[in-house]
Amino acid sequence: MACNQTNLAGVLISFDDTNPIPFTATETGGDTLFMSDNPETITFPSSTTVGMVLWNYTVDKTDISEYKIRAYLWHVNNVTIHNQDTDINIGLTIQNLSATSPADDLVIRQYEASRQYELGPGTEDFFDPGKCIAKATLGGTQETFLTKDLQVPAGATTPVKISEVGVKYGDHLFACYELTIRRANGEGAMNFTLRSACCVSTESITGQTGTPPAVYHGQDLPSGWSECPSMYGDARGAWQYSRIRVDMSEPYVIGSGSGAVKLGGRIGTCTLPKDAALFDIGTALQPNDVKSVVANKGMYAVDYDPIVVMASNPTPLTLTVNVYIATNLPSGGLAGAMGWEGAYFGIPLDSQHYLKSAGNGGPNAVLVQPLTVNPNSMGYASFSFQVGGESSSPWEIVFIDQ
Repeated sequence: MACNQTNLAGVLISFDDTNPIPFTATETGGDTLFMSDNPETITFPSSTTVGMVLWNYTVDKTDISEYKIRAYLWHVNNVTIHNQDTDINIGLTIQNLSATSPADDLVIRQYEASRQYELGPGTEDFFDPGKCIAKATLGGTQETFLTKDLQVPAGATTPVKISEVGVKYGDHLFACYELTIRRANGEGAMNFTLRSACCVSTESITGQTGTPPAVYHGQDLPSGWSECPSMYGDARGAWQYSRIRVDMSEPYVIGSGSGAVKLGGRIGTCTLPKDAALFDIGTALQPNDVKSVVANKGMYAVDYDPIVVMASNPTPLTLTVNVYIATNLPSGGLAGAMGWEGAYFGIPLDSQHYLKSAGNGGPNAVLVQPLTVNPNSMGYASFSFQVGGESSSPWEIVFIDQ
């Protein structure tokens, strides 16, 4: 099992986040993030369609020996052909666009993958696979799927990973793959296209090389959102980072009762309602066009690492404040994984597998750790977090005095 880390118990807390503590967020690298979650529900555009590309990203580099990608797939099969429910294959392919010289051959090293889920029809608990993938990816307990390196000759297209079995109608495939793509002969040019694709079982998935469908934006914008359809809908695109550092701009002052850092702000030109603290700080590698890229507004598959928290103690006594991860939005849910001092945990352990607001009955938080601060001093701590797939509630770092 790739995600056997302990799950933290959810708790119900009361806190004030009306005056949030400011913060900064900075891209700090990591693998390129390839996100394929739109259309989340796969349908074919016509009865003659037998397969299609879901998303693609092209790398064209010079003087490079390897390139790393974290590929996140989140799809549901809703394909019918001639009114018949149809099984399909879903997977990743790589096309080596370099010249035909063997010097330009590519090698995909034995790669690791967070658990691949193929859930049966009617399964509604998408939070559980989202949490499992976050635990495995953040905690470094992925499973290795290749038994040997995969060769991709110059000019060839090779399947990287195809669903374990055909994805039946109504089934879901959720997965995260971490690829290291190397030139077979040292540093030089590297030019390839990575695709997520699907097809009926009688077709070759490597034969799917067309244009991805236009993105799906959902039916209605949530109440309180300004008109910005390119930012509303499931994520799709590629970003030159999969890790973000978060720093508080000022400390929480112990003795205040409670306080919160609301991870959020603006997305492009779209202003979010006050409580919708989802954000996307990166510029997509493809043009941010409503026909192609949708911002990864929940930052799925991205490690918040480190999140540096600080608290000041202005008194002559040693004091302790509890640090929580919490949600406070009336709708949606929050699940994922966190790390503290080398140990990793799932969020949360609860019968519903996710956190929800106190107004919806909670639990709305998990305890990260107590932070003890010496008299008249500043205390610091850091931890990591990854949002689980299916989560739609924003999250906050909450401080509550002991």
